[in-house]
Amino acid sequence: MRTRALCAVPLACALALISLRPAHANSTANQGEPQSAGSTSTLTEKRSEGAVEYTDGQSSVKILEPDGSKAESASPQAKGRYVGCHLKVHYVHVSHHVKGTINGTATVNCKYGGGGKASVSSLGLSYSLIRVSPNNKQWAAGMVNNSNKSKIANNRGVPCSEGAGRFQGWARAEMTPPKGYKMSTPPTKKEYGKTKWVGCGDDGDPQSSSKGVSEEITVTFAPID
Repeated sequence: MRTRALCAVPLACALALISLRPAHANSTANQGEPQSAGSTSTLTEKRSEGAVEYTDGQSSVKILEPDGSKAESASPQAKGRYVGCHLKVHYVHVSHHVKGTINGTATVNCKYGGGGKASVSSLGLSYSLIRVSPNNKQWAAGMVNNSNKSKIANNRGVPCSEGAGRFQGWARAEMTPPKGYKMSTPPTKKEYGKTKWVGCGDDGDPQSSSKGVSEEITVTFAPID
């Protein structure tokens, strides 16, 4: 018989913030959590001066108004085009690049609605790799930042000796839209199953090497004019 229990690990948010908070599970079976086609969450809105925050109790996104001192003007060919920024938290997996490690990653990619890379004023991304069970433990990666870029990534790895276990990734993304843009609609979130049993060698799930998306949050920006 398998037993699973859920709990939450709170973390703070800043700037344009998307945070994914881990749900704890307890399992001794070396099988991955079933992956669904993706369930969409409704986010609650909370406004403050110069910012708006959305949360569903587990995830949150906070968008700040563009900083005119750093933001670049929208290019002529970009005007009138929507920009979608996607935070993707990937399943923790046995590393393909560093032998003997378990790795987790998160990315943010921003694109125009009609295709093509779209730079935003600023991006920031922190990441934590979490062993949910047995013996809950968290390994954090520091915040990485850039300006006027279309994407950013972060990751954290641990030795295989920290497995096997049920693992989950957590990410916090910060973003400021390009000058001349604003958020057009409330962000949307999709979940595909957050935790996964991961172990190296015979201790692992046959799908431990997969790093598909476990959670995704999408923020859409539109030209102000």
